[in-house]
Amino acid sequence: MRVLGMSLCVVVVGWAGHAAAQGMEWVYTSWTPVPGEPPSISLDYGVAHTDIVQFSLNCNAGSAGSTAHVDFFSNTGAMPHGSPVTVSVASTGQAPLQIPAQVFAWETGHTGARVELPMSHPFFSVLQNGSGLSFQLAGQQGIALPTGPGRGDISRFVSECSALSPNTPPANPAAPLGCDTYGNARSMSGDVPQQVTFSNPGNVARVLFWIDYEGQPTQIAIVEPGLWVTIDSYLTHPWLITDMDGVCQDVMVPQAGQDRYDIPN
Repeated sequence: MRVLGMSLCVVVVGWAGHAAAQGMEWVYTSWTPVPGEPPSISLDYGVAHTDIVQFSLNCNAGSAGSTAHVDFFSNTGAMPHGSPVTVSVASTGQAPLQIPAQVFAWETGHTGARVELPMSHPFFSVLQNGSGLSFQLAGQQGIALPTGPGRGDISRFVSECSALSPNTPPANPAAPLGCDTYGNARSMSGDVPQQVTFSNPGNVARVLFWIDYEGQPTQIAIVEPGLWVTIDSYLTHPWLITDMDGVCQDVMVPQAGQDRYDIPN
């Protein structure tokens, strides 16, 4: 998810849903949220510009090599968020795989299984070279994906994600103030701009509020698990981070040169 400036314009990156629908297609995306950082690379199978999706890949550049978050959208029955589950993956002409994963059940109502895999994992060979792809969460109905129409996009994702290398230092962790400062926090001036990408590495959604010059919070964005927002902020402008019930999780102020902040979970 991206936030453009301070205009409250929110664009959701990715889809969510469980049922097959007409018009489903493969969509490859590559963009650079912060100049100088590696690009954000993703691949989805779903209905473009809707909340219907069955499968999603998101590339991560790591110091030990690239990985990808693999999201298998599916009904998870009574399994709670975070519980272990095995995803069975099959494709004609390829050896079947049993992949340990974790159930996600987000506040948005989206459910399924997520796993982070190195790009050397056999799954990506099955995805690229097999005839179609099917997956099934233990005890749930299987889902089939036609990989033929997305062959080019699949190969592009695997190739470009495998070649991705980090070229920036880790996020600056030094700017949290803590919730006990919230009552006194307020924006001081708008003289020095500082763009910040708020990244949510956790497994629950977080809400971002700008604290204005009167000390009042204004909601700017909801950051879903595994996603981010980029905001044109200023030095001396505090940000309140809460859970979906409005309970404070942190208060931070952008520091000079701090272009990324990992939201605590």
